[in-house]
Amino acid sequence: MKEELYLELDSYLHRVWRPRKAAAGSYMKEPLPGSHRKESVSVDAEYSYNAVIPADLDKLLKQRQESFRELLFRLMDETGESDAEIYRRAGLDRRYFAKIRGGSIPLKDTVMALCLALKLDEDRATDLMTRAGYAFSDASRRDVIVRFCLEHEIYDLMDVNEVLDHYSERLLRE
Repeated sequence: MKEELYLELDSYLHRVWRPRKAAAGSYMKEPLPGSHRKESVSVDAEYSYNAVIPADLDKLLKQRQESFRELLFRLMDETGESDAEIYRRAGLDRRYFAKIRGGSIPLKDTVMALCLALKLDEDRATDLMTRAGYAFSDASRRDVIVRFCLEHEIYDLMDVNEVLDHYSERLLRE
């Protein structure tokens, strides 16, 4: 069973994870459709870019979005489980969880562990990560492995850490 999982994950990593070199100073040169172009702004002597402001930016900024904290606790309520069951499954202690409840934004690893503990699908996990200011990156093998586990409903933190360890990646919530 585990051998099949690792073979499938190897194939997945080969398809999805492609390390990329950062293109320093590469900026959008053409405006987005429906946007207004501002004057070219010099970043330094070698690079410049055209600032792009979407025409409906003000409208977008006024739309109220659920915060990370609001989304997290709504998702927790939807499970019907106690907060303690969820934060323990995520490998968190009560004090750290109390800080999150108070409005602190946790580290990316913690958000990923909460996604697993809440048994979120990839879309909901991506949404929760985004609300915390993070993203799953295809440039990070570790992120690709966690996303793979979410897609394949491997939610147990110990199992995910075992897969991460197998690929010599840093564990979640050590």
